[in-house]
Amino acid sequence: MTQDPKSSSSRHLHITIHEDSGNIASGRDDRRFVGGSDPRPSAVSLPPPSDPAKSAVSLPPASNPDEKIRRLGTDCAPGAPWAAVQATVQDCPPASCSCCCDADRGGARASTAEQEDWSGFVIVRLIAGIRSLTAESLWQLAHELHLPGLASVLRLEFAEETWGPGPHEDPPAEEPYPPNVLESWPLIHSEACATREDIIKAIDAAEQAAATSNVPPLFSLVSYWRVDVRRHPTRVPELIARFQALAEVALAYAEITATDPSFDSDQEYFERGPVGFGARFARERLVQTPASIKVCDLEQAWHLDHREFTQGSTSLLNPPFVGANRNDDDKNQGSHGTAVIGELGGIADPSPPDDKIITGAAEGFGNFPLASHYLPLNFPDARRGTNGHITSAIAYATVLGSPPLTPGDILLLEVQRGGKPTEIADPADRDAIRLASALGVIVVEAAGNGGVDLDRYRNPHSGRSLNPRDPSFIDSGAILVGAAAAELPHDRRDFSCFGARVDCYAWGDRVTTCGYGDLYGEDETDFYTDTFSGTSSASPMVAGAAALIQAFAGSNGGKLLPLRMRKVLSDPQTGTPQGPNVPGAIGIMPDLGEILTRRLQLTENVYLRRTPQDDGSQEVATGALSSSPDIVMTFGPDTDAAQRLGEGPAASDPAPGEPINTQRFLDPISKLRLYLRARNRGSAEGFARALLFTSSAATFITPDRWNQTAEIGLKEVPVGDTLRVSEGVLRTDLRGIPWNNQGNLKLDPPPSFLAVYQTARKAFGPNLPQPDQPLPPGPPYFRLREFLDFLRGPGVAWRNVYPVEVEPNGQESAVTLSFLFAGTPDRSRSFDFEIEQRLPAGTGLALGLESAALQSKLVRDRKDLPNSGPIDLAQRRTELPRVRIAPDENGAASFQIDGPLRTGHSLSIRQIWRGIEVGRISWWFREAP
Repeated sequence: MTQDPKSSSSRHLHITIHEDSGNIASGRDDRRFVGGSDPRPSAVSLPPPSDPAKSAVSLPPASNPDEKIRRLGTDCAPGAPWAAVQATVQDCPPASCSCCCDADRGGARASTAEQEDWSGFVIVRLIAGIRSLTAESLWQLAHELHLPGLASVLRLEFAEETWGPGPHEDPPAEEPYPPNVLESWPLIHSEACATREDIIKAIDAAEQAAATSNVPPLFSLVSYWRVDVRRHPTRVPELIARFQALAEVALAYAEITATDPSFDSDQEYFERGPVGFGARFARERLVQTPASIKVCDLEQAWHLDHREFTQGSTSLLNPPFVGANRNDDDKNQGSHGTAVIGELGGIADPSPPDDKIITGAAEGFGNFPLASHYLPLNFPDARRGTNGHITSAIAYATVLGSPPLTPGDILLLEVQRGGKPTEIADPADRDAIRLASALGVIVVEAAGNGGVDLDRYRNPHSGRSLNPRDPSFIDSGAILVGAAAAELPHDRRDFSCFGARVDCYAWGDRVTTCGYGDLYGEDETDFYTDTFSGTSSASPMVAGAAALIQAFAGSNGGKLLPLRMRKVLSDPQTGTPQGPNVPGAIGIMPDLGEILTRRLQLTENVYLRRTPQDDGSQEVATGALSSSPDIVMTFGPDTDAAQRLGEGPAASDPAPGEPINTQRFLDPISKLRLYLRARNRGSAEGFARALLFTSSAATFITPDRWNQTAEIGLKEVPVGDTLRVSEGVLRTDLRGIPWNNQGNLKLDPPPSFLAVYQTARKAFGPNLPQPDQPLPPGPPYFRLREFLDFLRGPGVAWRNVYPVEVEPNGQESAVTLSFLFAGTPDRSRSFDFEIEQRLPAGTGLALGLESAALQSKLVRDRKDLPNSGPIDLAQRRTELPRVRIAPDENGAASFQIDGPLRTGHSLSIRQIWRGIEVGRISWWFREAP
């Protein structure tokens, strides 16, 4: 033991008492036990260990009755009576006491709510070094290590009391304990033929392997024990205080009951954000089945024979490899687990005779081992028929199981304690989760349905907080999942716990899945529900998202490990934010479409450029709106289109295609075609198909103006960001384009094009799928901000750019460019316009308007411009502010240009609403050959 290094006179032994003394960072519990146990007089007389070699440590008995009090620190006076020490342990808060409390030592300060919801067991953590390779109970350990104080606490002389919560079976006939000794067991119980020595060695090896990870173990799982006090509920505070007064005990607390985090819709949650988490997008793109992905559901009961979990004679699920299926003891318990597995692995098969209706997010791309925290009624000791053995279940799932989960596998914790995440309610569970994370297992944990502000909550036993800014915070490495409403804008459900530590959310109501039978079904084998809810329904969605990410990552070089997976799933750049109407942070809902394409680039990432500078990496289009170079109208044979329009000078042309005033437009036999071009910055070959719309060129074009023109496919867009050109669509096959009576294209004004496209890794079927961006509504449901988000979002390319042919060699050219001034269909709005010319000296530019009313609006704040007739524009940039455009106004206009135009000169007009560009028309001039 050492003194506080900051003070040579300090007699406070911080290293041995306080877990927050800086040793947390090293991942070690440095409280060292010196001397024997609590030296108070004991009614128990212990012989020395019969075989000291079987004990990890051999401790001499304490000889000084004041030794324990001196260990507690100098603020507790030597010689103080036991009652005073007991009162100190019970009453002092961990933040204020420097002698008898540490960050995980809280005595009997459990809240009333938690006392009412306790499981009937007390959890005890011994300090480092106090262990036995053979002891199966604390009573045996006290004998082996000669710890009379521990034995004294276990052999309290309790008065006759009524039973507390828990099973009421009589103790076994062959009682292994003396009368009135509290039964106890290691928190990690033995399964199958595992011995205590085997378990300790396996956990030690796992913790040693995890010591160099980003979340090294802080406290060993083999130091935890479970004490049965169900017969003595009123004595729990006294018992905890007595345990905590022992030098060999680091922490004692009443265990909170473990429950399923649910309450008692619709697989629309498979859609991409903002509606759902994008499982359908991911599933459509998985071309191989990585069989090694495991998603382990840890809870207590399932209907294993549900028809959604069988394929022919093969069952998707097997009995739990740890614990037991509580449904075998109580047939009413299995619906919760059945609903969870339905979300994860339900096998959809709509063909008769099965009529299966549920698809699990990871169905076909993983397997689903089960771990139960329930011990059956035929368990061989008094723990039979109890649940809440979460630490043990986690240890078996990640270390002791056959086989255990491996790095990159997923462990879903469908449990809560007291309506809170199990890791803050139970320190042992936290340590088990942290070990799992350190071993590379992705732990997805329900945040709980208690509506608790986790930033403000502090565990009354351990003093720990889940607020990352709190000094007492310990990161378990898990992904914490909250619950939001299924309806947009996904406000937090008021029952969901919240706080800065909650990483993600998903649907917390209206979830359609297996189980319960309120939607359909005659018995547990075909029950379905559409009301599954809570963080129970949200957590499998996030676990399913993690499984699908691992399926892609495993096929592309390696799986993600816990901290990176958590960062990816909680990234606000690739997810849907929660709604604004219910306070309390629950993170974002992951969107697999964005994660797989933009962040991880684990699938195809086919894109049409929205501007010539677009490289596919930006979620929102920047730069000149409506200037896509990838919608091209040109002449010539389709056979050489890839060469003419592919990589090369044409790829970077801001206005590719044929000039709009060429005489070839008037040729009835000309082979005028329209093409789409795309690139692929992802890691797999992709496909794209687009709905193409046209409208007359206008400064702003809303949904009521678009006419659907064609469907165009892009086949096998290769990896490598190389420009791929579609097959051409002949002008005669284009619908909705304005033609004159002779079948030629009208040029006054020319057509504007909009492509709304959908991409995939695999080829599309005969029907065009829903575009990546759903089409926005027109009147009467038009919303301007929603439409602007649509125009700037992924999956939309708008071209309002035109090449214009002028005289060669800089000769004088006379050009007329027609277009429309336009507003929005719902109401009048004021817009600003900017005209920018990049024309040579000596070129004249004038704006002509057919409507005198529109001209008055345009020039009202410009005294230098005329109220009638052509408006001469001599400035390089002309601003026309506060122009009010009526909803039915289509202001016909044209630019007249006279001068020596050459290739590279340009002219554009922008329309701006509240500082946001809503439309732009650009003309690029090109000398005739």
